[in-house]
Amino acid sequence: MAGVVLEVWGACLRREVTSEDNFFEFFELGGDSLLVVHALGAPRERGLPRVTVRDL
Repeated sequence: MAGVVLEVWGACLRREVTSEDNFFEFFELGGDSLLVVHALGAPRERGLPRVTVRDL
């Protein structure tokens, strides 16, 4: 699951995201409110559990 999230976040942020990054701080990594919508939907499309904005 972590690998999928790293891949999705990297695609959204247009940069490499590794496990060394502060994985739980999407906004600190350069994300914004529009990107978060895509970042939450993409893992669901791959069959992963639903994650809400509040979870993020």
